[in-house]
Amino acid sequence: MSDVDAEPPHAYLDRWWLAVGDSVSLMVSSKAEAAVTARRLSERAADGGLWGDAEAALGVAEASPHRRALGSYVRVAHSPEFALRALSIQAWLLPAPGLERLRGILANWRDGRGYGLFLDEQGDLVLGVGGEEGSILIGTERRLEPGVWHFVAASLGRSGEAVVMHRPVQRWPGDSAVVREAHCTVAPAPPRDVDLLLGAFLASEAGDERVHGRLDGKIDHPKLFGRALSRSELDALGDPAAGKGRWQAGRGAALGDAVVAAWEFGRDFATDRVADASPNGHHGRLHGLATRAVTGFNWRGGTMDYAKAAHEYGAIHFRAAAAADPRWPVALQFDVQSPGAYAVEVRSGGGTTEVPLLVAGGSLAPHLQL
Repeated sequence: MSDVDAEPPHAYLDRWWLAVGDSVSLMVSSKAEAAVTARRLSERAADGGLWGDAEAALGVAEASPHRRALGSYVRVAHSPEFALRALSIQAWLLPAPGLERLRGILANWRDGRGYGLFLDEQGDLVLGVGGEEGSILIGTERRLEPGVWHFVAASLGRSGEAVVMHRPVQRWPGDSAVVREAHCTVAPAPPRDVDLLLGAFLASEAGDERVHGRLDGKIDHPKLFGRALSRSELDALGDPAAGKGRWQAGRGAALGDAVVAAWEFGRDFATDRVADASPNGHHGRLHGLATRAVTGFNWRGGTMDYAKAAHEYGAIHFRAAAAADPRWPVALQFDVQSPGAYAVEVRSGGGTTEVPLLVAGGSLAPHLQL
């Protein structure tokens, strides 16, 4: 059996619940032609499978392989303001357990060029810097504890002075910030057309730009500054009492001239828009099945209703393995004229994929009309 025949097709419908007479679109990814049929489900077999008493052929989907959309991230369109030689990055992060590769937190990065804040394979916070001289990762050499909110930050000066730091938000006696100071021998030089990503980073694959390093965990109030902030300025940003960490308030007010972008995840959470609260308007778009309006670093546990304490529900929960709509082209489109529960079967030499379809209407018809 060839590799083409060995791989089953993938398929999904634009809707799985509709009314009689509605039109439904089927998207298919397959390395070989795939026959598409619909079966009306009538009874559950003893082995747990489903069988139907009516079947209709819908057509044939041409061979057309597509990439599946896994994970979630925020994408911010390229801007000349992101071409920074000196910079600071700050956010609150709650990492999920189970790191297997480099994960992006905030990255203006592609193919080892640019800058970004990442989690490495060991769960350590690292500042990545890449340019003509190559690339370098500067870490604290101490992993972040999974499932715990941390203040994370990094800065890079024009002369190469670099600081990377993190500390847990809920402090215990003896807790202190983990800080690494180093000299960076590489100047950041991101590609001119690269977008900035939150929760992932970009890389080239087979000549195309792909999203890599999708994060598992929560991010709250990420910010990008156009200069290297001092240690005292970073400490002020990391103090929840200073305006809940917002750059506009409290001891962070003096940083207004340095801010390039300050993304407020708590705004517009019913949409895929991610607002930049700075005057620069670097708004982003959320891709994938991330969860918005979730508890942030400053949640106090007083309410489970985000509407009663919206400022405590300002995080986004990113999931690296969540499957979202990949926006494949339509392979087949059809109308269903009879109510009932159906299985749309997509069958190729590699196997069969079944997609459920529920059609609302009157009494079940004895046969399928398509």
